[in-house]
Parts: sequence; structure tokens; C-alpha cells
Amino acid sequence: MTGIALVRMHHATEIPERVVSKVPEGAMTNLDDFTLLPRGLEVPFEGRVETCPACGRNGIEERPECGDPYFLHRQSSEMLGDGLRTDPFDRCSFQAN
Repeated sequence: MTGIALVRMHHATEIPERVVSKVPEGAMTNLDDFTLLPRGLEVPFEGRVETCPACGRNGIEERPECGDPYFLHRQSSEMLGDGLRTDPFDRCSFQAN
């Protein structure tokens, strides 16, 4: 059985409240869906929501030092005993300018 996170928005200009369910092992898992957020919103620790040049959906531009740039649409995060693990779940690669 896996955990499922739901996103609940109170107002269009606010950052959604995360509702997290626990998996039986006690780990907590989030699914952050940036496609549901309005363009221009600043998400703390993530960046600004913009339109993806590849697919037209909302997302956050990521430019890792050791990899190709991409637009992040959804990511999963899992709270572990020694920290937080974050993995891209849905993303589009694009060419850097």
C-alpha cells in the first residue's frame, strides 16, 4: 500500500495546504502538483510557477548544476529518518538558452 497526498487550495493566490496520509511503515509521502497552481505564484523553496515551453502546462523551471534543465510539473517527497527525499515525478526537458 502506498501513501497518497492531496492538494487543497483555499484561495487561488495562496499556496495549497498539503494533506498527507501515512503509509503503514510510518513514512510520510507528498505529491506536489505544480500544474494546479496559477502562473506567477512563488512557491517557497521551489521557485516561481511558469508555463513550460515544451508542453504548455504550469511548472517550475529547474536548472541543476550537474544535468540538463527541465520544467518540473509534479514531484514526490518522502520523509525519511535521516532527511527528505525528493524525486521528479513528471517533468519536461528543454534546451538551455
